[in-house]
Amino acid sequence: MTSASPPNAVLAAAVQKLRSGQAREADAILQAALKTSPKDVDLLAVAGGVARQLGRPGEAVALLQRAVALQPRSAPLHNSLGAARKANGDLAGAQDAFAQAVALQPDLFDAHFNLGLSLDAAGAYAQALTPLRRAAELAPNRSEAHEALGNVLVRAGEPAEGLEALKRAAALKPGSASIAHNMGIAHEALKDDAAALAAFKEAVQRAPQQAVSWFGIGNVERRAGAHAAAINAYRQAIEIKPNYLEAHEALNDTTWEAAEQGLLASYPYAIQRMPQDAGLHRAYANQLIRVRQLGEAETYARQALSLEPDNPASHDALGKTLFGAQRFAEAAESFKRAADLAPKDQRAWASYADALVRDAKLGDAHDALTRALTLAPYDQENLARMSVLLRLLGEAQAYGKLVDYDALTSVISVRAPEGFKDIQAFHRELAPYLQSKHLTKQAPSGQTLTGGTQTLGALFADPHPLIQGLRQSLHDAVMSFVAALPDDPSHPFYGRRQKAIAFAGSWSVRLACGGYHVNHTHSAGWISSAYYIELPEAVGGDSRQGWFKMGETNPDLSPDLPAERWVQPEEGKLVLFPSYVWHGTQSFDQGDQRLTVAFDVIPASD
Repeated sequence: MTSASPPNAVLAAAVQKLRSGQAREADAILQAALKTSPKDVDLLAVAGGVARQLGRPGEAVALLQRAVALQPRSAPLHNSLGAARKANGDLAGAQDAFAQAVALQPDLFDAHFNLGLSLDAAGAYAQALTPLRRAAELAPNRSEAHEALGNVLVRAGEPAEGLEALKRAAALKPGSASIAHNMGIAHEALKDDAAALAAFKEAVQRAPQQAVSWFGIGNVERRAGAHAAAINAYRQAIEIKPNYLEAHEALNDTTWEAAEQGLLASYPYAIQRMPQDAGLHRAYANQLIRVRQLGEAETYARQALSLEPDNPASHDALGKTLFGAQRFAEAAESFKRAADLAPKDQRAWASYADALVRDAKLGDAHDALTRALTLAPYDQENLARMSVLLRLLGEAQAYGKLVDYDALTSVISVRAPEGFKDIQAFHRELAPYLQSKHLTKQAPSGQTLTGGTQTLGALFADPHPLIQGLRQSLHDAVMSFVAALPDDPSHPFYGRRQKAIAFAGSWSVRLACGGYHVNHTHSAGWISSAYYIELPEAVGGDSRQGWFKMGETNPDLSPDLPAERWVQPEEGKLVLFPSYVWHGTQSFDQGDQRLTVAFDVIPASD
């Protein structure tokens, strides 16, 4: 083929190379042809597709933009441009191009399908449903259309309809491992763990190397308290994909909860197999920090930094090790580098502020923390940090506005659900059921309780009538509290008040004798809580054993400040408080257990 060959002949030669798997040879032919025919739309379109296939998405975008400029009414060209933009990380631009293709050719399956997938990738699940439904209508016999629709329906909070779409996909492609896996996710969303487990197992039968399905098996087994089976499944996932960080975390959390041997052993094994993976070194460093092995943590954090010197997460991991070792000035340098690399990450500025506080640079810390709160005004952890900083600075008026215990906290007597004479009668049935849901031998790693256990998953998702009755009674109590809050849009607590609420998390805690909650805050909430079901005899005295306290900080995370408010627990009482308020419990040395339910509430629109 010579340079004088006509474009059609060149294109045919390039396509022939592509069909025989010779993409680089096709690319060379097309690049040469474009030098003599730079405005040939067909050459530009195919060259763009080849560039994307060869991992050059930026070049693909440029080629396809030239083609679109020459033929702006071509829906397939807009669709190809969208695919190139998506590969180049430009989801908004991809959506624009796919939408143009849909407008130009409303019956073009690829355009609707790709628009739906790009919206899904951006987290716009509700918007993705319209083009994906249309794609499934246009191509009712294409399994991928029904599978994509089913997946997004599940993510959009419609798991029953999503499962039906996935069943249609399975009927069209009965041997698909990915469809079986996605059916498992749908069953999980429907709280049918038995069906979910069967689906995930079907997926690994069809594709034994599908690590994500082993991870799904592990999650279901863990919720059922089958710790050995869960550990085995997580190990299988890691064997297949050594840098599967979520599987490492779940494996080690389960190992801890089951009091098994081998805690954190998965990380060195994976690092040996993938020594150049910075994420593994970083994750291991962060886990070592949690168990206070700071010297070893620093080694792995520095290794991650050597592999990815411009990754803010690597600087953050090193900063955490230095902070834990009380090398606060050095920690501040690492955290500042992380913040400079990720200037819109409020967590980076917050960590920098933490180190500055410990280095006695309170004014600079206030500036850093103010910047963090400008980026995310309702960040609960940063509001907690600001409350501490205001106390240290002696800013009594500003602190009093942020943390007004009289106005911002409440203790409410919860009414019994329908069908129960009183709350004590309700608790007599509720307590044994809650006990049955405590399946672990010790508290989850990284949690705040010591000497006790915590239920897994969202407690209020349990359809059992006792749990749903409790949920409704607690919902009503919270709504009475919210309804009485003043209107003050400028306040970080009052400003989030709405007419409806949602539960962001719910769980039960069982503390044994000697157990307690380390002082902490709740990052995912707006209003947090403690509801008392069974209490040890010791809480009835004046020694404050088992009492709830607010204002006392955790010296591992914050300067040590004393409690400012104490609440004596009573069965049937609900304590409500802003999620950013420091809180914990005093230990008790008399009685068998302290059984509670806790939850976080957010405004319904969050």
